[in-house]
Amino acid sequence: MPHSYILALIDDEASSDFRIVAVGSQKPVGNALNAVYVSSQVYDSRSGRWQPKGQLPGHYAMLGNAVFLDGLLFVLGRLPDHLLTFDLDSGEWSVVDVALPPPVFCLHLLVFEGRLFLVGGLEEDVVIARIGIWELDLTKSEKEWRFFCFMPDDYFQEFSVNELVHFQTIDRFGIVCFCNTRESVVLVCDLSSKTWWWPPAFGVIPKGRRSWLGHALDLPMGLLK
Repeated sequence: MPHSYILALIDDEASSDFRIVAVGSQKPVGNALNAVYVSSQVYDSRSGRWQPKGQLPGHYAMLGNAVFLDGLLFVLGRLPDHLLTFDLDSGEWSVVDVALPPPVFCLHLLVFEGRLFLVGGLEEDVVIARIGIWELDLTKSEKEWRFFCFMPDDYFQEFSVNELVHFQTIDRFGIVCFCNTRESVVLVCDLSSKTWWWPPAFGVIPKGRRSWLGHALDLPMGLLK
């Protein structure tokens, strides 16, 4: 596909095998609304080949991050905001019948202890006023996002500096890092205990040279704590 990007890397805990999920279209992602369908492909390290695996409507082409849980890839669909699932074996895409907590921005999915969580910023007057974490309750017939916790107000005031319009989130093993990308401020949360703390300072980054890739495979837990 001429305009594609990697959506997820899924490893097999019992072996060194892995799969990669990619999506793409014949047009640039910015023009995805003009695309009838967006194609998905899966690379399997065991075969060493890419295989076409299903399509989704073009208006879901703006996808957020993805996490693997209970055999399904859960994916954030943007514009409109929805929770999607992708079955890597059948190639079937589905929309989960659950509304996202409104109005939330800078969304990020994560998995911890076999549960699905969502991070998002609540917007008021064009700026983010609070940052919350929700857990998806899959036990009921009608799925819903249950409130888990908010970033404490005193931490949020220091994290947002003057005003917060965007932040990034990365996570690993229940440790969640929040980054104010404009001010280079980082805050950490431990989901297991709902504790928050500031990691050690990493030095001043000269203005105009700030760059955040926004993805971490393994966080140095000892250094963070």
